[in-house]
Amino acid sequence: MGSRYETRWFEPDDLRHFQACFKLVFGSFMTEEFWQWKYLKNPLIDEKAPIIVAEEVETGKAVGFRGCVPTQLGLGSEFIKAMYFADVMVHPDHRRFGINTLMIEYALSEFKDSPYKLYYNFPRTATHMGNIKTGFRSVCPVNDLLLVMNPKKLAHAMFSGWFYRNIAPPIYSVYSLLRRPSRKIGTKVTLDSCEPDDAIKMYNVWRETTDKIHTVRDIKYIKWRFNEIPQSDPAYYIINKDGAPQGYFIVTRKQDETDSIILSDYIIVNNDLTVLSEAIEQLANEYRQKSSLMTWAFTVPEIHNYLRGRGFLESTRFPLKDYVTQRTFVTRPTNLEDDTQWIIWGADISKLESWYLTPSDTDIT
Repeated sequence: MGSRYETRWFEPDDLRHFQACFKLVFGSFMTEEFWQWKYLKNPLIDEKAPIIVAEEVETGKAVGFRGCVPTQLGLGSEFIKAMYFADVMVHPDHRRFGINTLMIEYALSEFKDSPYKLYYNFPRTATHMGNIKTGFRSVCPVNDLLLVMNPKKLAHAMFSGWFYRNIAPPIYSVYSLLRRPSRKIGTKVTLDSCEPDDAIKMYNVWRETTDKIHTVRDIKYIKWRFNEIPQSDPAYYIINKDGAPQGYFIVTRKQDETDSIILSDYIIVNNDLTVLSEAIEQLANEYRQKSSLMTWAFTVPEIHNYLRGRGFLESTRFPLKDYVTQRTFVTRPTNLEDDTQWIIWGADISKLESWYLTPSDTDIT
């Protein structure tokens, strides 16, 4: 007896089924414009959208999807092609039949002889085990950091309960005030608007000294990831310390009802907390009318700890844990012949300390 499901590559007629499944699984609608940005306009994608489709054999109905997004990783002067998976979804009526695992196995088989050297992913709890069964290793939980800047505005957008809408905002306002650091005198740090080329110059300086695996930030990537994404309204900032560039921020609009922003990408030379702290205060002041500021720092412990101390809330802890989808960062090499395949450029890709990640490394907007 044959399998109930089979896998294949995406065809143009699958788009409406993809959109319907996305709405059903994630609760929001992906426009064709956004779909084209992600799966056709990526400068590393060829002509066809790299999406795997799981199809029910008996009916021919598309019941599962897994997007494959190529990227380029670097460390120092070395570069490799890699791939992360996005928009992993299975129709609710067809879950618990191994479709997620089936799609992963199809991807690994199709890309076995490709130039891609490793895969990574940020699966939700529901799809995490399918990755582990197919050779991925868990690196760490994905820990979003959220700075609430307008508690009442955010509470009314996120919560319906009386307590969260009326009591929690003033409590958080006091908490946030106590967490706000005193401004240092003597060192002049400025957050100045800039162009994408300025951020790339700063990245190239940082790249020469970092020992972390990271996404290569060239002009094609920057323009695609930030300028071309629909409705993201990117803003670029160079961070100067006593007139000398020390890092950059790229800020985008969070595309939901909360009226929030994302610190989507950033680099701070030598992870200088003096520079970071002043830049964060200026950024929070610039966007003080927004509900909140979200970012990542779980691959840089000193920055993560500073932001927590500053008052950023963690998505893995109360009170956000029950309201934020929990995810895990997983990875695996293309070839699993032996454990040496997990070492790239002398770095173990299954270890957190080998990576530098920001929100721009996933498909959140």
